[in-house]
Amino acid sequence: MRKLARAHSRENPRSLSFLPPVPAEASAGQRWKYQRNMVIYFLHKQGLTQRFIGDVFDLPHSRIGMIIREMRAFEASQRGQADEDDDD
Repeated sequence: MRKLARAHSRENPRSLSFLPPVPAEASAGQRWKYQRNMVIYFLHKQGLTQRFIGDVFDLPHSRIGMIIREMRAFEASQRGQADEDDDD
C-alpha cells in the first residue's frame, strides 16, 4: 500500500491560522461546534461540495453554505485588518 505524504501546517498555504481561538469560557458543546465548523470550511476550501460535506456531517447543505459564508466573511475581515496593519 502506498503511503500518502502529508504537508505540515507550516508548509500549507491554506492553513486556518486566520481563525480566532475558541474563547476560554466556551462550553464543551461550543468548542465541538467551532471545531466542526472549521473542518467544514477547510473541506470546502479543499474542493469538496457543500452537498457532500452536508451528507458527511448530517447537516442540510443550506446550513453548510451558511457556515462557509460566515467563515469566509471572517477570513476576509482578518485579511483586511492585516492589510491595514501593513500600511502603518
